[in-house]
Amino acid sequence: MNRNSKSFKKKSIDKLSDKSVIKPIEERKIDEKELMRIRKRAELNEKRARRKKILINAIKYLSNNSISVDEYVHKDVFPKKPFQLRGSEDFFDAVKFNDIKVVKEALAKNEHYLIQFDYFKQTPLHWAAKLGYHEILKIFLKYTKMVNVYDKEFRTPLFLAALNNHKKCVELLLENGGNAFIRDKKGELPEAVSTDPSIKLLLQISSEKSFYELNEINKKNQTKDS
Repeated sequence: MNRNSKSFKKKSIDKLSDKSVIKPIEERKIDEKELMRIRKRAELNEKRARRKKILINAIKYLSNNSISVDEYVHKDVFPKKPFQLRGSEDFFDAVKFNDIKVVKEALAKNEHYLIQFDYFKQTPLHWAAKLGYHEILKIFLKYTKMVNVYDKEFRTPLFLAALNNHKKCVELLLENGGNAFIRDKKGELPEAVSTDPSIKLLLQISSEKSFYELNEINKKNQTKDS
């Protein structure tokens, strides 16, 4: 073996043992650990944000339905099965027959009839909307703002009002926070299922207005962040 080959081997060994070559690998390990920490922190923050959102929605739900925290904790007011509240089947019948007097009397005694549901998971609001009973719907909206609940087919009261071409009910629901963006299980919007051109136009205007408002909110949030 000549001198040149020996010196080449020595240089190679020295190069491999040089810390400047090893350092990037060590740095990479540290970066990976830091990346893991960042990911865990992000996941934790996401969980906290999700819990906060659930809590805020729960408080809004209680407030909109005039349910106190004490009632929620001790009286178990939220139904877990169809017609859970005693007398709720009679209340549904009164709604279906457009019996305004009976509906008013029942709600004066117990407004929690409005959060009951039937075997299709439809609430009294669903029934009033799909039958076109706008006077009963007006009464309901004095007691609750829970207008975007959906049944087993993901249909809201607004969706059913549009499907059955009940313009006054559509107007009432939109005025009280009805969401024209919510699709049913088939992926259809309320605008698509109505055959009344004036209702289609109403829903279209509402959707465009909501979209514009969302854009404005996003712009404000971006300005705050910057």
